[in-house]
Amino acid sequence: MRRKGGAQPEFLTLGSASILYGDTYLIPTVCIPETNSIGAEAIKKSPLMDIKKMLLEDHPEGKRYMETYIRILFKRLKEALSQGKGFSFFSKKLIDAIYVTAPVGFQNYRKALQKILEKTIRGARIEFVEEPLAAAIGYQVAEERDKVVLIVDFGGCTLNTMLARLNINEAHVIAKPDTAQTLGGHDIDLWLAEYLAKKIGMSKDDKLRGVLASTAEEIKISLSEHRLTSFAWNGTEICKVSREDLEDLLAKHDFYKTIDRTISYILKKAEKVGVKKDMIEAVLLTGGSSQIPSFKEKIEHLFPELAKGNAVYEHSPLSAAAHGAALYPTKNLIVDRHTSLACAIRYATRDKDAPYSYKIILENNESLPLEKTFRIAPARTLGAQNEIYLELFEVPENLVARRWVMESGMEFIRQEMKQPRDMALKACKIITLPFQEPLGEDIDITFCVKDTGHLAVRCGKENREIETGIRLQ
Repeated sequence: MRRKGGAQPEFLTLGSASILYGDTYLIPTVCIPETNSIGAEAIKKSPLMDIKKMLLEDHPEGKRYMETYIRILFKRLKEALSQGKGFSFFSKKLIDAIYVTAPVGFQNYRKALQKILEKTIRGARIEFVEEPLAAAIGYQVAEERDKVVLIVDFGGCTLNTMLARLNINEAHVIAKPDTAQTLGGHDIDLWLAEYLAKKIGMSKDDKLRGVLASTAEEIKISLSEHRLTSFAWNGTEICKVSREDLEDLLAKHDFYKTIDRTISYILKKAEKVGVKKDMIEAVLLTGGSSQIPSFKEKIEHLFPELAKGNAVYEHSPLSAAAHGAALYPTKNLIVDRHTSLACAIRYATRDKDAPYSYKIILENNESLPLEKTFRIAPARTLGAQNEIYLELFEVPENLVARRWVMESGMEFIRQEMKQPRDMALKACKIITLPFQEPLGEDIDITFCVKDTGHLAVRCGKENREIETGIRLQ
């Protein structure tokens, strides 16, 4: 979409690269480098390749394909803009700013995409907007008063959630996961493709992705409108596929359990900052995969009162994020008080080959302000100590591992560090904690992160607070 001055955003169509879904023009993230084909024209000529997910997962080819896609996209964009009034192909600055929607988390993805954009589109300001936040703005359900909304963005390769407080001028992010789930419509297409392959006796190999994924996507879309659709192969109808068949397939892959976990997790995070489930006034569904009937039914089951009151919105699933990104600069205030990177401390081990290890103490995307207390043991072999030194490290996204854990009857995601033996992190700060007397026993140290992102540490019997000079966000 493009937006000129104070005008409303409008769709741009890029010829044969665009495809019309309902009343929304999209350019699918698909490309064939050899023929300079992207979007709809590439889908017709080649097997589907989810290059966005490849980049999200740091696949070696992901960056190369995405760079090719954006280069071709920008060339088509310049051609489209040069034909409109007020734009010149030879103007010095064709584009002032680019607003890019991105899944929650995935810092490496953002960095890679920013480098590609800066290399391809010189001179334009680049800003990233998290996809569910963009969708919340794009739905335009905000009023003069504050309204608490849950955004569930289920697209081609990610499941994003966010709880936000909106009014017509401002958006305040209440809670979000540390990273979006890498689950999307493309995964469902592959599950369905495997199902169809068995129907025609095709072996499970790489051909499956190319030959049947597109057909599976068409069947999935058809089942959003009809309870039964045909599966034809080489001009012959093989069988009928029903919604019930698709729902059984989703259940087999724990799809509905994943939805339960994801929503439950975001609600638990919101409770930590005083926002409870019954305070949510609307649920916004966005992303093409959010139109799967059983997915919508699942969300309505989780929020029955909102469903009865017609407060589960789904009227702009394909355009809300793009529309919101275009409107993003019109908001007077966007508040997102969460840590942007995980932080870890280093500690000694008894392993001669790996004498040091790391532990995450402040997780990525935790809500601010926050306080966390840890018990630390002084090194006994150094004798009596009057000071403790803490080395604080920022942890790159690719070194963060996530796993579901259960504590006190609650299930949640915990971040841990991948620790290969040759890993070396550069300390961003050494914090010195002085004490009035030599330390003889374990002590409690509290990390206090203010809503501005500034870090202070409290410790000692007097519980003194020491400013570190570190700003995490």
